[in-house]
Amino acid sequence: MSEERVVVLDRYDDKLYKGPGSFMSHQALSEAIRAMHEGNLDASLWIYIGGDPEKVGYPVIPWLAVSTSRGMVAVSAEPTRDHFYDLVGDPSASGKVPIVIGGQEGDYPRRLLVSVEQAEAAAMEFFRTATVDVEGGSWEPQSSAWSS
Repeated sequence: MSEERVVVLDRYDDKLYKGPGSFMSHQALSEAIRAMHEGNLDASLWIYIGGDPEKVGYPVIPWLAVSTSRGMVAVSAEPTRDHFYDLVGDPSASGKVPIVIGGQEGDYPRRLLVSVEQAEAAAMEFFRTATVDVEGGSWEPQSSAWSS
């Protein structure tokens, strides 16, 4: 791991911004994802590669975000500039569900909801390698994800 990893937790309650809080270890990353899910938090955990802890935030690229809302989990990433992907949980799931992502409530495709274990594995892999395996079939470009 040559570049700095910066992990930030943004918490939203009633659409009110409450974060950030920073930490930088595998164990803390895993614990935070589980706590977000188990606590039914509307929150986003952001991992930035090469970021400055004092100036963290978009547009540091690459990044990965694990979002939790109402007991649901979703994972998005921008591994290279202007290439956005969502982790697919169940490719056969249809319809949309209301969820809070990044402090914004909206309808989210059900197939993009993942298990906490899938989110944790994606976050750990990104934390370790600074990329996501978009060729492996578990990720889809956001433009196609939101079209249905």
